[in-house]
Amino acid sequence: YAARGHSKVNWLFIAAHFQTTINQGIKMKKIFHVGHNDKQRKTHDIINGKKVARKEYQLWGSMLKRCYCPYWLNENPTYIDCYVDEFFHSYTNFYDWCQDQVGFDFQHYHIDKDLLSNNGKIYSPETCLFLPRQINIAIKPHAEGVDAPSAPKTKIFHITITRHGITKSLGWFKTRKGSYAAYILAKKEYLKELASLYRNCIDKRAYDALISFDIKNPFTMD
Repeated sequence: YAARGHSKVNWLFIAAHFQTTINQGIKMKKIFHVGHNDKQRKTHDIINGKKVARKEYQLWGSMLKRCYCPYWLNENPTYIDCYVDEFFHSYTNFYDWCQDQVGFDFQHYHIDKDLLSNNGKIYSPETCLFLPRQINIAIKPHAEGVDAPSAPKTKIFHITITRHGITKSLGWFKTRKGSYAAYILAKKEYLKELASLYRNCIDKRAYDALISFDIKNPFTMD
């Protein structure tokens, strides 16, 4: 984000899914038939004569979009079955929650639901926090490179890992299971390194989760 509390975004997805409703005598608009704004917190500011969405509002709308926008889900099927906790349906609740989070004010930090829930499906006050982009990428559930055997008869597997943006070979292995075991060991070491690097500028829960992060091995059979 270029400035504290603001973001340049395309709101076409959100505008397409406004739904008017009445709640406690206040005319409100629901976003994706779920989110509601009771007008208690600012959604936009005027900057250089232009109306700009606040960071809180953009994050809230993007979170709802990822879970409930059919167009987004069609293009990003990994988000299917993800959902937003009822507490975060309220923009006021989400706005206030953001103010108390470590990293919300920092540039290049992203809201994350995966670290505390080990790649769960829910956005909630208990599962969400802000992480630097480097950590956010590192905890994604994938192996950077588990290659097929170079030749059917050799059955030799190659594994790589990306650390600090640089891809490094971890070697060649006789089994896919063995190659991924090496990947898990290297990834855990990398996550601990990141935890130490960012210890003073991430939530303590994030630090603890990185130290003990569970990486599942999908290759149970050789």
